[in-house]
Amino acid sequence: MIHGDCAGADAIAGQIAAELGLAVEAMAKNAADYARHKKAAWKGLNERMLAAGAELILVFHPTFDASKGSKHLAELAALASVEVRIFRRVTGSRVARRAPTSARRVVDGVNEGG
Repeated sequence: MIHGDCAGADAIAGQIAAELGLAVEAMAKNAADYARHKKAAWKGLNERMLAAGAELILVFHPTFDASKGSKHLAELAALASVEVRIFRRVTGSRVARRAPTSARRVVDGVNEGG
């Protein structure tokens, strides 16, 4: 299990995966990411996480459409035919998902009747 070494969903996912006995790798932005992308070093981190062999990307973001890093990773993964599941905040605290769209293989956490 690979995550972006940030507080929040990354840290929680890493902790749960470790408790389940899974191998966990926390990847952080590095000097090469900053050299290549400057303030957008998260792009390099996303590229490296995907290149590390990701088979499934889980995105937890309440405003995914307005996000930069999460949206970037989901788009890279979809282009690489890696399954992406996006979870967003829905009315209240309930999160729902619908089936993947065939074109982008993205599961959207917005409850739209799916």
